[in-house]
Amino acid sequence: MSELIVLAFDSEPAGFDLRTELVKMQKDYLVEMEDVVVVTRESEEDIKLHQAV
Repeated sequence: MSELIVLAFDSEPAGFDLRTELVKMQKDYLVEMEDVVVVTRESEEDIKLHQAV
């Protein structure tokens, strides 16, 4: 069964840092993920998806 987990951060670097750590953990077989996406929003209209895969 798939799960969607959403975490919010006050800064973009914190989100990208967590993604980096999660990828390291997956390489060590500590977590299993299908994809990790960092979503950034400069304004209400400017939303960007940064997909790892």
